[in-house]
Amino acid sequence: GDLGQMDKTFSDSSTDVSFASIVIPTDSGLLFSVFYSNHLNFAAEQSEEDEVFDSLWVDRYTNFNAVEAVVENIGASLAYRFTDRFSGGITVRRNQLELTNYDYFRLDNYKDLEFVIPLLEYGEWPTPEEAAAWFPVINEFREDIHSVDNDDNDLVVDIGLFYKLDKWSFGFAYHAKSEFTFENTYSINIEQSCNQGVDQAKYDTCTKHMIEDESATEDSNQVNVSLPEIISFGAAWRPADTWLFSLDINH
Repeated sequence: GDLGQMDKTFSDSSTDVSFASIVIPTDSGLLFSVFYSNHLNFAAEQSEEDEVFDSLWVDRYTNFNAVEAVVENIGASLAYRFTDRFSGGITVRRNQLELTNYDYFRLDNYKDLEFVIPLLEYGEWPTPEEAAAWFPVINEFREDIHSVDNDDNDLVVDIGLFYKLDKWSFGFAYHAKSEFTFENTYSINIEQSCNQGVDQAKYDTCTKHMIEDESATEDSNQVNVSLPEIISFGAAWRPADTWLFSLDINH
């Protein structure tokens, strides 16, 4: 893979209540219900280092990620039986996403100026032995930190249809897309220093030729997160009172 890009594998489990509802039927054919559902409750973190060596340089990558996400729904549904075979319903739900994410990336780089400084001293590209005598001259590091810690909610409407025959029944449901907006804060810090482990003459030369690229940036921006819309179709066949075969397709 690309340098510094580590594979990440997350695993988590939860024993929270995933669904609960109260259903109230009426004599007029209307059916009313309120419900709670938990679609996601996930937390994990990982830390990894990656080093790339060559005969004259080394890059060291450090990456740490932590993420926690909870998706909960609270809503109400209204259904109506139009005929003995056909019924439909509508749901209004408040979908809430709680998101905490921390991403830390650091690059320690000992590469950029090992060749440049000897080149300035020798007047030509140095031999590997001459360049190695300067190693490591420069220590540059770059830190990137991104973090999100907030929650947002969205109000959406779903619909469902149901048709029943003697032994067959069919259902259709549409779950609308939910959209959330979070504030992402980030900071970038770049620093550069000469290696004092070399002798004084080389340290003075390094300082003289150092490229001034130190910088620090802190800012924030908006991050949009969407939970996808879902279209579902189901069919069921009951060949006998004690047997039921069903198939559900979700897109």
